[in-house]
Amino acid sequence: MTLARSLVAVVLVGVTGLIGWRVLRPAELSSAGAVPAAVPAQPGLTGRMSVVPLLLDGQFRVFVSRRQVRADGPVSAKTARTPFWSLRRWPASVSGVVTSGPTVVSRWSDGVVIAVDGRTGRHLWRASVPSAPAFSDARTVLWSPPDMFAATDVAMFRADGQVRALSLTTGALAWTASCPAPAFATPFEIACGPTLLAASTGTPVATGPFTGVECHVGCLAARDATGHVWRAGRPISYPPPPPGNILLGTAAGVSYELTPARHLLARDLTTGALRGDFALAFPNDPTTWTPRGWQLAAGYLAIDRGPTFTRDQILIAKLP
Repeated sequence: MTLARSLVAVVLVGVTGLIGWRVLRPAELSSAGAVPAAVPAQPGLTGRMSVVPLLLDGQFRVFVSRRQVRADGPVSAKTARTPFWSLRRWPASVSGVVTSGPTVVSRWSDGVVIAVDGRTGRHLWRASVPSAPAFSDARTVLWSPPDMFAATDVAMFRADGQVRALSLTTGALAWTASCPAPAFATPFEIACGPTLLAASTGTPVATGPFTGVECHVGCLAARDATGHVWRAGRPISYPPPPPGNILLGTAAGVSYELTPARHLLARDLTTGALRGDFALAFPNDPTTWTPRGWQLAAGYLAIDRGPTFTRDQILIAKLP
């Protein structure tokens, strides 16, 4: 009887251990469904939500939680929808997410980097970089991920005084370079301490020191100590907005400004003529808020109206 009881105890311990391993072992799960159809939108507000999105290629939206990256669409949907793809990992947490075109690159706290096609959720490549901070909050992970940057054709990761650039197409190491703090990236360069490097090659293009221009989701350009603004390896003309307005960014020869009355103005950079003007407010919304962050991407704006809103603090608008 004693022997039988001992055998039963051993079996129970084994089963319990097996169940524990199945529950607690590292895991990764991907899922994908039907891609949402694009919906044409007119300039103006298209939706609002309480979760921070990363706008993807003018078509979809990327969201995060501690252990998940997911996407819904279309970008002009009035509220958050059921995701059409998702990526979950455990026990690692999401440290940062960047996008370039349709590619979504996520970095995890264990140093794993995964790139997916944001239109389908299909895995493109996987790589390893130094471990990263654990998940903090969605706004940081999506709009200002620590030491993680994207440019036209590379994703860049800074650690231990160096920056590693991985090809967005293959995940292969494109280049490495010394990168002391502070560091920030534009669509074409990365500023590492006093040096501005070309993102595509890692070669120096100018000497600073530099400060970022309109840094929200990445920086629009880099300004040197003489006041010159650099973009794509050369100084550019960068007129400031009228007094009281906040410059949200520029695209295709148009500047987008936020007025004190919380209107969005689209202004021709060459002539100064207005191309569009609408209120960033739904009916009965207050207009006394201070923006906490925003993203301009492929014809859309996502803007965070800040902590005074208890819900639906994020507005999404189609740009003029």
